[in-house]
Amino acid sequence: EGAHAVFAMCSVGSMKTHIGMGALIVPDDFFAPYKILSTFTDHRSHNIPEMHAGLREEILTALFNGGHRPLDGGVYVNSLGPRFETKAEIRFMAQYGDIVGMTGSFE
Repeated sequence: EGAHAVFAMCSVGSMKTHIGMGALIVPDDFFAPYKILSTFTDHRSHNIPEMHAGLREEILTALFNGGHRPLDGGVYVNSLGPRFETKAEIRFMAQYGDIVGMTGSFE
């Protein structure tokens, strides 16, 4: 009953020089340093969010079979918006992640 996984595509910025404009990335983890409110008050609010390993493999396989060469892995850093990050914020976030965006994890 209910969804077992969610697939979402989002636009991100790279914080690493080896990840160029237009790169396709399938991250394997994310970092959301801001307080994320839960809509649940029971046990559902006590879970460990993750990038679903099985779904990631299916996505990677489909991309490779379609002739794409995605980057396998990396850490998505979730920032708050709607605004771009400051240079200082990017320097800080780049210590923990590879790509940054506002909509890729908790929205």
